[in-house]
Amino acid sequence: MGNQTRSLITVAGCVVVALFILNLFRVNRPILDANAADTEAHVYTEGVVVSGNANIEPDSFLQYKIDLNRRAKLKGMFQVPSGEPRIAGLILTESDLEKWMSGGNFQAVTSTGQVPSGTINRVLTPGVYFLVLDNRVSKDKPAKVELDFNVE
Repeated sequence: MGNQTRSLITVAGCVVVALFILNLFRVNRPILDANAADTEAHVYTEGVVVSGNANIEPDSFLQYKIDLNRRAKLKGMFQVPSGEPRIAGLILTESDLEKWMSGGNFQAVTSTGQVPSGTINRVLTPGVYFLVLDNRVSKDKPAKVELDFNVE
């Protein structure tokens, strides 16, 4: 066999291999789903909900979403080190949060009332809840709060 024949066989072999590899990529393309961009993996709450310091402006509140897919215990504390203003800690369902925000009748899962410090230790069933720290009673003084809440 001559050098020219060997070169031709080598080039033909390389072309066949290249076509094979291209065909693998073509056949195994990822399926593009129109809904794929809209669907993200649902993330449920576990571990630390919030920990650290927060500032709640006068006539305002903070809320932290808690999404549970199992029975779990929400355990934590908050404290206004200066003692003033007094704030309330509440756990509300999603529908009761809407009622609470609009000033309607609502039923809190639990509430501390207006206090300088409070603890919450409550077992919750699967669902969406909101931990709310409420400083709406104070019209002129922000609440500097230390807080630590976990889902166990």
